[in-house]
Parts: sequence; structure tokens; C-alpha cells
Amino acid sequence: MEDYKAFIEKALNEASQLIKQKLGDFTVETKANPNDLVTDIDRLVETYFVDQIQSHFPNDHIIGEEGIADQAKDLSGTVWIIDPIDGTMNFVHQQKHFAISIGVVVDSKPTLGYVLDVHADDLYSAEVGKGAWLNGNVLEKKKTTPLNEAVIGVDHSFFDRQPSINQVRAQVRGLRMMGVGAIELAYVAAGKLDGFVTNKINPWDYAGAAVLAIEAGVEITQLSGEPLDFWSQSDLWCGNVADKETLWK
Repeated sequence: MEDYKAFIEKALNEASQLIKQKLGDFTVETKANPNDLVTDIDRLVETYFVDQIQSHFPNDHIIGEEGIADQAKDLSGTVWIIDPIDGTMNFVHQQKHFAISIGVVVDSKPTLGYVLDVHADDLYSAEVGKGAWLNGNVLEKKKTTPLNEAVIGVDHSFFDRQPSINQVRAQVRGLRMMGVGAIELAYVAAGKLDGFVTNKINPWDYAGAAVLAIEAGVEITQLSGEPLDFWSQSDLWCGNVADKETLWK
């Protein structure tokens, strides 16, 4: 994996520079609905990664949010799962709180994970069995947090689960919603949040951060407790919080 890690870190740096050069100079379109945004920068960055991966690792397969490459048919072999800009709405409206997310899955097993918070210049990285890091500093294994002391990140989709959101609010110390799942999951791995819960998240949003969570000793599953499959849209829980099952019953 050393060649992969060196390649990814170089590519992330170059992609970050591409994004920063284009801040304030981009076009915005909608996809599935008026709140589902995409910019020409999303497509530019994904195209950059696709070109680089296909040049350096021609036998690998790619799943990207914007569909620039021919999408992988399954998770056999080595598959890159990429979100060029997770948090596009934040990118458009704030120019911060957005991330590049990269997960590398080998024969269905999450192997490498990277989340770059572009505005903060924070790089979260992990390799299965080797550990997780923030800007090169080791992320220590996380301990269990009592429910009433937990600060939980929630995705907007969780508000559709009424009255579950009220149950969450009543049981925890605080709720936070950033609108960028990859960073929120990375925050859990880094101990900046105690948990994150969502009704709906795509593989390109969780593939990179899932390796971070696993290597930081943080539980990450579907709400049912079943493993994530890294192929399908899913609900998701991430965190080490006592009695967390009561949050969404």
C-alpha cells in the first residue's frame, strides 16, 4: 500500500490546490432536486482523480459520485470510492466545511481511507491494521462515552424519523449538523464528536472515513448493527456511546 498512500497524498494536495484556485469562480447546477447541488469544480476534481488513477493504476476500478469514470460493477479487485467535494452546498454557500473523500476497497474490504478538510487543511488518513492519523499524528483508540455526555452529529435526513430526533435531543448533551458526512465521521474518529447518525448516506461519503473509524476503535455500522457493504446507500451509526440504540428506536 505504500505506493498507493504516496500517490493519494500527492493527488489530494494537487486537488486541494485546484479547488482553492477556483473558489468564487464556479458554476452551480442541480441534480435530483433543487437542494442536490453540483458544481463544475466537483466534476473537475473527479476528472483529475480518474485520470491520475487510470494512469498510475490501470487495473483498478472507480466509483465516483459524479460518474466521470465507468463505474465499477462490483467490489472485486481494487476499487476507489471517491467524493470530489463532499458538502457541495457548504462549498457553494460558505467556501468551507467541505472535504475530498477517498476510500480504497480491496476485494470488498476497506483498506485505505482519506478525508481532507480542504479549508482547514486537515488530513485524516488510515490504513487497515496500521492505525489512523490526523495530519500525521496518531488518533488514539476511543473510549465509550455515557449517553448523557455525548455530542452527536446528525444528518438532515434524520429529521424525517420523527419523533426520533426529539428522542436524540432529550438523551444527549448536544446535537451538531455540519452537512458534510465525511468530516463528521472523521470528527468521530478524532474524538471531536462522540457519534454521528444518518438515515441516508452514500458509499462515497463514508468509504474513506469508515477506515478512520475502524482504526480509531470506533463502531461504524448500519442502524440495525449490520456491517456497511461499501456498495449501497445506507443508514449509518458511528460512535462509541453507551445505550446508543435508544437514539433511533
